[in-house]
Amino acid sequence: MPMRPLHSTLLFRWFDEVWNQDRPDVIPALVHTEATIRGLVPDDDARGPAAFRAFYDQFRADFQDIHIEVEKVVSEDDYEVALCAVRAQHRTSGTPVSFSGLCMVHLQDGQIYEGWNHFDFGKLQEQLAPAAAMA
Repeated sequence: MPMRPLHSTLLFRWFDEVWNQDRPDVIPALVHTEATIRGLVPDDDARGPAAFRAFYDQFRADFQDIHIEVEKVVSEDDYEVALCAVRAQHRTSGTPVSFSGLCMVHLQDGQIYEGWNHFDFGKLQEQLAPAAAMA
């Protein structure tokens, strides 16, 4: 099965527009009203665009200069998986951070209906630990 060009995938659009261009106005167009998004909030799932927006707003409040490089997207039927590299700067400490992760989505009607996020938030916390110890 031929691979779709990276720029034509929903996940490329998601990370480019929502995160890199800081366009939260795109979230309702890309996230189904009944979506379940896992792996972002400890011990809970984000349900629907508003719940994801709460996570997004908190992450943006904590970090600036966010850039997510989509290195690869694999798609099959109504699923896409993206390998990502994240760079940002912690607003409070000024600490630059970088970590990687995977995001898999199940699409329905051209929107994210289910999402599974596996980002290395442990590495993120390790990079912030020295700044937190000095505070």
